Amino acid sequence: MKKQQIIEAATKVFGIKGYQDTKIEEVAKEAEVAKGSVYLYFKSKEDLFVEMIKDGVTKYKDLKVSVLDKDLPLIDKLRLLLKEETKFLWANQEIARFLVSSDVVTQKTLFDWLLQVREIFVDKFKAEFQKGIERGEVEPGDPTLYTRIFRGVEHQVICYYILIDGKKPDDELIENSLYVLTKGFF
Repeated sequence: MKKQQIIEAATKVFGIKGYQDTKIEEVAKEAEVAKGSVYLYFKSKEDLFVEMIKDGVTKYKDLKVSVLDKDLPLIDKLRLLLKEETKFLWANQEIARFLVSSDVVTQKTLFDWLLQVREIFVDKFKAEFQKGIERGEVEPGDPTLYTRIFRGVEHQVICYYILIDGKKPDDELIENSLYVLTKGFF
């Protein structure tokens, strides 16, 4: 309970002040715990930051896996996934920003862990596209390529709108993205 309380406070403080300017005392104050309590759970500011990133990414992974595990046609899963990702990333922009901008993310153990999580996504998407091909929902083709194209929509449409433009993607943008995926450019 207290550990999660500290992680949530850290997300807020790091989000406002950035990694370099955040002090453990500020996180403790936000979490309404003693500074020493933070060190009971985290050996350093970097350790706290890494655990904060892992906590956010794990929640994101769990969300994506739960949507992909639903018994729905593939296009409906992809639509629901984009909508749920939009809600999650909009509510957790700090974590997403840190993932694309923080030097701490290049720390070998965290980077390796993030690659493992990415592989879970990629494998899950490839399996879903393969099932879609087998059920006749998707044109026969390379599930790896389909996965990369869809992940491009996730990153370059959903994430870009939120992190770069500061706008929450709406249902129309999601539907337009799916239209391009299903009907093509020409």
